[in-house]
Amino acid sequence: MRAIAPLLIVGSLLVATACTPVDEPGVADPNLGGQFGEETGDKCELIDEVELGWDEESPLGFTPNDLADLLVGDTVGVLTWVDGSTTGYAASLAEGASAFYRSYEQVDDGSGAEIDYGCGEVVAIELSMQFSSDEGALDESWDLTLESGYTDVAGLTVELDDMTGSLDIASFSSETFDETWADLTITFDDEEGPSGEIVGYGESRSSGSGSGEGTVTVSRFDIATF
Repeated sequence: MRAIAPLLIVGSLLVATACTPVDEPGVADPNLGGQFGEETGDKCELIDEVELGWDEESPLGFTPNDLADLLVGDTVGVLTWVDGSTTGYAASLAEGASAFYRSYEQVDDGSGAEIDYGCGEVVAIELSMQFSSDEGALDESWDLTLESGYTDVAGLTVELDDMTGSLDIASFSSETFDETWADLTITFDDEEGPSGEIVGYGESRSSGSGSGEGTVTVSRFDIATF
């Protein structure tokens, strides 16, 4: 199982996801806010963490509850599959146990590339999320931590793995792969509400000739939007 794809939103929305380039599978738009996970270590390093009360104002000028107000609650809407058919969906987010103020700094990876991964200060809140579709293709739940430097926009990406629902990821591509997986990405906007997409990925592996190394290629395919 892959880790939940980490996201960060700080500064002026000029930041990177999990401090990982966005063309890698499992990583969403860098202009969203979201949760940090296991993939952050080589680009953004956590240098300070202070636990916050949910009503305690952070150095960013807002409380964990201010961020939770954007996220927590129940949402229903229409999910459109890539073939144009539709189904209803329901999403529910609830506050978890803890909240934190965190500071990150960028780590020099020695590559010499001048890339700003947007490491900075965020408020992090623990959440639980459920997402289901009417026909049963999706019936999933996660515990996660979402981080953001804003209270009017945030986002998260979770992998659809070890699924409870009946979604057949491979059926959405005409190609045959050695492995397939999918990500569910949601953007929360205080003016436009939640929106998102489900994107599939397929990995193909080939062995090298003789003593040569094999190759691995990853393809992306659309599954649904909402």
